[in-house]
Amino acid sequence: MSIQGNGAVNPEAPAPYDGLDLMPIAGEWREGRSGDSRRDVNPYTGETLLGHSLADADDLDEAYRAAVEAQ
Repeated sequence: MSIQGNGAVNPEAPAPYDGLDLMPIAGEWREGRSGDSRRDVNPYTGETLLGHSLADADDLDEAYRAAVEAQ
C-alpha cells in the first residue's frame, strides 16, 4: 500500500520499506537476536512504516569477525 500524490491510497503498490527489517550480519540478511525491537513511525499519520529487531553483542561480534576474515 502506498499513498499517491493526490492523497489517495493505492492498495496494490508495495509498502515503501519492504525488506528493510533485516540486517546484513556475516554475509546473511537476518533479524537481530536481542529480543528487542523498534518501530519507525510516520510522524504525520502515526502509521508504522517499519518494524525491526535489534542486534545484540553476539550479532556485532559475528559481523566483526566475518569482516576481519573477509579482508
